Amino acid sequence: MLDSFAFRPEALRNIASDDALDRIATNALGMRLGDQHLASEAYANLRDQVIRSPERWRNVDVAVSLAPWTAGPVTGKGSMFVATVRWEYRLRPANSTMRFACVAEAAEYRALSRDPTVASVWHFDPTTGLDAGDQAAFELLEFSVDGKPRTIRRSERRGSQIYAVNLGKVEPEDEVTVSFTYRALVQRHGHLLYLDLPRPARGFHVRFDYTAVPISYVSVLDYFASPDSSYLDQSPAAVPAKTIDVRFDGQVFPRAGVAFVWVLDDELA
Repeated sequence: MLDSFAFRPEALRNIASDDALDRIATNALGMRLGDQHLASEAYANLRDQVIRSPERWRNVDVAVSLAPWTAGPVTGKGSMFVATVRWEYRLRPANSTMRFACVAEAAEYRALSRDPTVASVWHFDPTTGLDAGDQAAFELLEFSVDGKPRTIRRSERRGSQIYAVNLGKVEPEDEVTVSFTYRALVQRHGHLLYLDLPRPARGFHVRFDYTAVPISYVSVLDYFASPDSSYLDQSPAAVPAKTIDVRFDGQVFPRAGVAFVWVLDDELA
């Protein structure tokens, strides 16, 4: 019987409830690790992050380009870069509507980060003088499903804004490709742009282009919980373009991501 369960998992599914499967998995992991407490916590984390996730993404591709912000100060307090960010990935949508948010409050950011209907949430620091509800701070520019543009609807209040997109008719078993582009302001002297994944994903690539801005160099920190390493490729110093590519082909868990940390040209003068 054990061999049957080991090599024919559908046999176990036919006779066990989800709760029973959770207990079996926890106990099996505890025996394998020799630590039942560790097994219980590890499996609970896996269950909460992956099994209960409404969606799983595949072949995630992100392109980020930085440009100077011309509507504010060039340096010092309030100086910004404009980040244009394009995402594309495949998924079986769990909801007919996807939402995007820009908020100022940290508590609201954390809550929306765990909302299954929110595809992306951007935190904007209100100390810059701009409001997070301003389109200058964040704007969803385009959204498409399998290459077909969808209508974007926007609502705002002081301190936040929400964009909503109806995906149209998608059958529950259908996998689609979604792509979207947003533009957001990033503090020049914040020295950081962080991209995270709110859903489990298989395969992740991001290109970071800082050709147009006065950045001397960029360090990359990835937060992939895996024994496998990510692939990092930086453009040679001899070429005009300044780009960094980060690729990870394995399984990425929710809240994992990549941080780009920069040093400005004038900080080395």
